[in-house]
Amino acid sequence: MKLRPAGVHGRHQGVPGHFEESWTTALLPHSEVLPEVLPSVHAALQPQLGVLPEDNWRAPGILQYKRGSLNLFWVSGGGGQSLWERSGVYLIHCTNEMNVNIPQLADTLFERTANSSWVVVFKALITTHHLMMYGNERFIQYLASRNTLFNLNNFLDKGAMQGYDMSTFIRRYSRYLNEKALSYRLVAVDFTKMKRGIDGVMRTMNTEKLIKTLPIIQNQLDALLDFEANPNELTNGVINAAFMLLFKDSIRLFAAYNEGVINLLGKVLLF
Repeated sequence: MKLRPAGVHGRHQGVPGHFEESWTTALLPHSEVLPEVLPSVHAALQPQLGVLPEDNWRAPGILQYKRGSLNLFWVSGGGGQSLWERSGVYLIHCTNEMNVNIPQLADTLFERTANSSWVVVFKALITTHHLMMYGNERFIQYLASRNTLFNLNNFLDKGAMQGYDMSTFIRRYSRYLNEKALSYRLVAVDFTKMKRGIDGVMRTMNTEKLIKTLPIIQNQLDALLDFEANPNELTNGVINAAFMLLFKDSIRLFAAYNEGVINLLGKVLLF
């Protein structure tokens, strides 16, 4: 896909924007999770990026990526990419910029998880997960290097109508993200991104390393399955946004685990 020049957007209100094709897999529409988090992240990174988006993050608009910088071109009429898409591309762009301080980016998200509101905390967790999946590997490397990540085992929002129920999902979700980062620390690889197939990582791994790696994948899968959202709960937009990221991780984790077991059984049958 080719980017439309800025002038085209200005003359045609409501025309959907176009993004680099390699980025489209990272976009999850129909959610306002990222726009809630984006202003504070942008404020922290503004001096490094030199990017000047509009102050009104909820205005309809589109993005253009050009010459190493990201520009926002706001148009009227409510057209263009979804807020999640625009915000997601911006944050992914941040992780790929060498002049961006990744620890500062991550710490800004961690600060939001100290909030007492389940809305703020949940959306910060989803944004972190989004960047772990689609951002530059430097982001998850930094998370894995930290001594502590999300300390939300006792989180409880007593002040909101849905506070008790949503707090349960926050505790479960944070445990999974902690386990995902721990897995990377132990094996220096993201199981959801590793090469698969006959010549993939798990199919070519030696026996000793397999025996150490399979339990790590199992622990991450167990933490993921503990999220346990039923169909009625998935009607909640925030829970659904987290579930979709977890669902994608689960498919890749199962594939990695399955290939590891096939490899191990093949080695056993040779003896």
